Amino acid sequence: MTTTDALLPCPFCNGEAHIGTVTYSRPLEDVTWDDGSPVLKTYYGHCAVCAVGHRNGIAGGYPTEQAAIAAWNRRTGQAYADALLEALEAVTDDLEAEIEARRGTVLARTTERDLASVKAARAAIAAVKGGKP
Repeated sequence: MTTTDALLPCPFCNGEAHIGTVTYSRPLEDVTWDDGSPVLKTYYGHCAVCAVGHRNGIAGGYPTEQAAIAAWNRRTGQAYADALLEALEAVTDDLEAEIEARRGTVLARTTERDLASVKAARAAIAAVKGGKP
């Protein structure tokens, strides 16, 4: 396994992940991989701590170790969360600019309260990012 093939920790408990294999003594009947080759061995990801596993539904795994690693490492929820954080940061930046533009105007009375809201939003973003700015 190369460093680019490294398994991410378990998405549920952060435990150490491993690739397991299942070897069949003969090809599975009526089941082939997408390329038509017989299923003789499958690979799958699993957690050594909480025992969660990632297998596909047809042959109980993936045709290659690299395919099992890619499936295990897929974190669509993280990409979605990152996109939401980015959008929240952009809105917070815009709000802060709007508040600063109000200083010295008739609308300035809400400035301090709004700045407190911006500060709280920035603190929440930092907490979700693990303290990273």
